[in-house]
Amino acid sequence: MLTRKQLEDAARCNEFTSCRECKVFIEGDTMAPESCGIRAAQTALAYRAMLERHMWHKRSSDGEYFCVECRNNKKNGHKPDCELAAMLRKARG
Repeated sequence: MLTRKQLEDAARCNEFTSCRECKVFIEGDTMAPESCGIRAAQTALAYRAMLERHMWHKRSSDGEYFCVECRNNKKNGHKPDCELAAMLRKARG
């Protein structure tokens, strides 16, 4: 799992960046520089899975589930302007 700084470096990566200066590079690592994209993708997938697992939160007072972002009840679905739902929908493709 990459740290935020490593993900930021990976997002800025270009062919002119020295891998040894990049925070994604780990001294003594046997993975090739080409694997940076793989690491970033694995980290993104892990974050996405966590967001999907925690998108709906159970309210203790009535046992209903609601979105942690738009606060709408799960049975009504997300509000049209819910950023979390939009992000996950867009990333789904």
